Amino acid sequence: PGSFLTESLDGRTVPVSETTFSWWNITAAVVTVLVVALALFLVAPRAGDRIVELEIDARDQDAVPAPEIETPADRLDASRVPTLLVGAMLVVYLVMHFVGGGTLTLDIVNWSFLALILLLVRSPHELIGLTQSAASNVGEILLQFPLYAGILGMMTTTGLVAVLSDAFVAISN
Repeated sequence: PGSFLTESLDGRTVPVSETTFSWWNITAAVVTVLVVALALFLVAPRAGDRIVELEIDARDQDAVPAPEIETPADRLDASRVPTLLVGAMLVVYLVMHFVGGGTLTLDIVNWSFLALILLLVRSPHELIGLTQSAASNVGEILLQFPLYAGILGMMTTTGLVAVLSDAFVAISN
């Protein structure tokens, strides 16, 4: 009751027995767990397999080299103060948001993660280094998101989304 879908359902509520705990949903969850368990079993090393350890330790504290400090701007880049201040301001904003009756949205989740990141890094220089390192691993994926957004924008403005939605609704039961 009170859901944004109440009006479209003519005031009727949908019990969880028809959604989350329906036979087809539980079957999909069980099949997924079994497939993942099988995949993990198949990739697990067998007795006698040679295991090669990586020489890189992901916990290495010197993953981002210390910057050379030559100017006041370099000193600021190597300081913890900017990230700590901005992170603290974000935490204050989040507290005010929730105390004022705000709800959890995707934007709030993103702001929360950004606040945590800013509070956990040692300096803006380290944040930039960590971002560059992470982006080098997922750069190809990051390039796809603007393309998908552009495709969706074109589909929405041309009316193709409505045409495809209506087509799927017409053949559904």
